[in-house]
Amino acid sequence: MKYIIPSYKRSGKVQQQTLSFLKRHDIDDKDIWLVTRTDDPQAAEYSKIPTNHLVLDVKGIGKTHNAITDHFDEGDQLIEIDDDLVDLCDKKRESVDNFKDIVELIFDKLKSKKLSYAGTYSVLNPMFMSSCDEYTTELRYCLGCLRFRINRKEIKVETDYSEDFENCILHYLMDGGILKCNHLAPKTKNYCDGGCDSDGRDFEKEKEAKQLLATKYPTLCEMFERKNGRTDLRLKDKRHKQKDARVFVINAYPDRRAKYDSRYTMFKAHWWEDISDETIDKYHFRYNCKKPLRQKIAACSESHRALLQHIVDNKLKKTIIIEDDAVVDFDRIKLLDKMKDICYIGGQMNTVNVKDYGKLNKQECINNFVEGDFQTIDVNKFRITHNMGYYIPRWEQAAEILSLMPKAEKFRAIDVEFYYLQRLHKIRKFVYPAIATLNLVEAKKGFTYNNCTSYKLHDNQLNY
Repeated sequence: MKYIIPSYKRSGKVQQQTLSFLKRHDIDDKDIWLVTRTDDPQAAEYSKIPTNHLVLDVKGIGKTHNAITDHFDEGDQLIEIDDDLVDLCDKKRESVDNFKDIVELIFDKLKSKKLSYAGTYSVLNPMFMSSCDEYTTELRYCLGCLRFRINRKEIKVETDYSEDFENCILHYLMDGGILKCNHLAPKTKNYCDGGCDSDGRDFEKEKEAKQLLATKYPTLCEMFERKNGRTDLRLKDKRHKQKDARVFVINAYPDRRAKYDSRYTMFKAHWWEDISDETIDKYHFRYNCKKPLRQKIAACSESHRALLQHIVDNKLKKTIIIEDDAVVDFDRIKLLDKMKDICYIGGQMNTVNVKDYGKLNKQECINNFVEGDFQTIDVNKFRITHNMGYYIPRWEQAAEILSLMPKAEKFRAIDVEFYYLQRLHKIRKFVYPAIATLNLVEAKKGFTYNNCTSYKLHDNQLNY
């Protein structure tokens, strides 16, 4: 655990307030990091404080936040605390007496829910706090004063004066949720001397930052003005009010995220280099399959199964799963409203037997399709491979898929496991033409179709 305190021109207050709070809860100085600036006029006073020091040559809370993300390792457990926190209280307005235990519990919950960001209630108001569930995972604002995150280096903010809102949005889009601890609230004095206000924050700059987020994420936040004239944001995921399917992207490569907007929810994939020999041993491969390819096949399968488990754990309805070399035609997903079974929305039609790969007379099959509708997989003639896009109406169906894998003693590649489900008639339908299609440039760099294999892609698989 690393306790991170960004501070500016508050060397005295940080010792009286935040550091005093941590000392009361027996947090060791070696676990505390004071983050300061090279141009801080109180630099000498800060240097005398017996903690770790991270001195940055950056200005602005957003840029400071990004620098913290860069400095610490991927996966580090970070507790970020404002330098004017006085206390942490429960919904009875009573000071907590077990902050260390609370921190451990929050990170345990983050890991179990496969999330990476948590915060507290914004205002110490027992009536409001008591009306909420203790923990929620939907998109809700978490005050930046005290937050808990599992460091994700790919998440970077653009704004300085609304980075707390932006962090909530970015982590929500990446993980499909953020953990809000509604039974806890910090005791602090917002907008006091020093900090961001002394570094140029004012109503107009806050408004500009929040306008940027409202424009960029119109389905996740909206602007409003408080009585004091300060512009603020309301966070709410309005995408699901449209009753459309929720689109999850199994995201392995950060550089592929640029093509996705707020209609997509990122789900972090298992990285192939992190796949252990123990995991590899759970899978069956062809005898000549080299270890890196084994790791990539296993990583792909583990990622799909992890997302299926996420759907089950959160009892999600109407979900689409795609891989990060695919995009969705949102103009056509309304078609899925009438589908009650799992179905493919993209992929490749291929021969039943692997030895006949590439020999399917696809046009002969397509001649019998009704364009713009659901087709039936004829398991005697062809199968759907790739698993780059499929739709699950109900979480119970995801649970059934998981219960049927592996088909044999060991797991196979995910599209092979799904082929067995086709043969069992658990997956019988697919949409034609495809709703999910490939980004060819990215797809050709994948482990199946790169320059090291004989398999080639010729189109974006609109027609499978």
